[in-house]
Order: sequence, then structure tokens, then C-alpha cells
Amino acid sequence: MANLVPHPLVTDVGLDLRKEFAALDTAAQALDDAGKPKKKRRGDTTESGPVSTTDDETQHPVEENNLARVLADQANLPDLSLFAGYLGGPVEHEGADWRLLYLDSRLNNWLLVPEDQIVVHQRLTDANAASGLRDALWVRGSATLVRGSGSRAKEGRFLVGEFTRAGDFAASTTGGTFSAASGLLCEATTPGCCWGARSR
Repeated sequence: MANLVPHPLVTDVGLDLRKEFAALDTAAQALDDAGKPKKKRRGDTTESGPVSTTDDETQHPVEENNLARVLADQANLPDLSLFAGYLGGPVEHEGADWRLLYLDSRLNNWLLVPEDQIVVHQRLTDANAASGLRDALWVRGSATLVRGSGSRAKEGRFLVGEFTRAGDFAASTTGGTFSAASGLLCEATTPGCCWGARSR
């Protein structure tokens, strides 16, 4: 019989949601005890380059299968929204940590995403992206995001940007000129393709 192991995305979602579901936490603890790294995730980078998850995907199939089974058995998991772009630096605002996600290679259109609402981050190879790489963020659908355009100081982004719920981005903003023609990035919402620079 084939040695089937859950996709790293499924495992990462289960690990992120462990704080909210006791059964997931128990399954995740077994995976921790088996030696799976807690911090390194697919798409993360280190000083020596991207983190390889080849070993993680095959080293602990029993624990990963158990975590995926428990995740599949949860009836009230949060909705996730997927955004693609270029991950910028951290932004602190009123005691909360946010991450800046640029939606185009001109670094003009952007989203501010609360760090604690990012479930999974992956850095993907994309021939159409600057430097051949694009970031994908899986964000809780209930998260409040700030979107805007143009260069702004930190506080200016919150004053000028539009506050919106991640799950409320219309289907019409999916894909677009900044996404690849097929594959995962077509699932990503890239609002920057649908509105131009604003003048204020």
C-alpha cells in the first residue's frame, strides 16, 4: 500500500489551529514529540535559502495522517482567504503586529494583514513574478485587512486605507493581471489588479 502523507498545507493549517481545538492540539503535540520542527514551514526562508520540507513530508507519516484526520473531523473550522503578492516588512500599529503585502511589482497597491490572522505563508516559484517568486498568504476569512495604494508612512496607511473583511473580497477580484495563468495563484485574491492608484 502506498505511503500517503497529507499535503504540507493541510498539516500547517492543523498546526496553526491547534490553539482553538483540543483534539488538534493533542494530535499536534504527538507530531511535536516525533520531532517535526515547530517553526520552519514550507515557504519560509533562512539565511541559507528556502526551507526544504522534503524530510518533514515523509519522516512522520503516522502523526501527520492523524493530525489531518482530526482536522477533517472538525465541523467549525474558520474560513480561509488566499492572497498573493510580495511580502513586505512588519508594521506595528496600536500594539498590534501587521504584515505588508504588496500586490504588484511596482509596490504600489498593498494590503495590511494582522500577523496573528495569517494561518500559512508559502513563497512560490512564479515565472511571471519579480525575481521569479511570489508570496501566498492563507488568512482567516474573518480578519480585518487594510488595503490601499501609493507610498505612505506607517500611520498614513491606516488613515488612508480601506478597512475590509478578508472573506468579503468579491469573486471578481480573484486572479487577474498579477496572477499566473493557471495553478494555485489563480485561486488567490489580488485586489490590486482591479483598482488603480488613488489620488488624495
